[in-house]
Amino acid sequence: MSIEYVLLVKQQQVCLFKIPPVSSSKGYYLDDWKEMFWEGGIKLTEKGGLLTLYFIDKNTSAVQTFVNLPDNPYQAIEKTVDSQRQYINIDYQRICNKVSNSNWRSLMGWMCIQRQK
Repeated sequence: MSIEYVLLVKQQQVCLFKIPPVSSSKGYYLDDWKEMFWEGGIKLTEKGGLLTLYFIDKNTSAVQTFVNLPDNPYQAIEKTVDSQRQYINIDYQRICNKVSNSNWRSLMGWMCIQRQK
């Protein structure tokens, strides 16, 4: 039996964006993010070596969906070039479809509105 550790909780002020193709060889820029499709919270947990990122509805506090991250999270998540609060999840169609009720395959960006202190 493994213990689940909560590594990060952001109750609100996390936004999800559809991300356009990369515009620079340096990486993704926040200024290119124009289409927000969801706002709520996130929770990152670790249990038995498995990292899981949960997306939480801002009105009900219920988990809307989640994704298990690979053994090396850097394969699935990267920071934007111009900000420390924005991240890209590589091709998580299931998350995007669940929270936006749409059927598209793309990159998803998420942004913490306030910086962690």
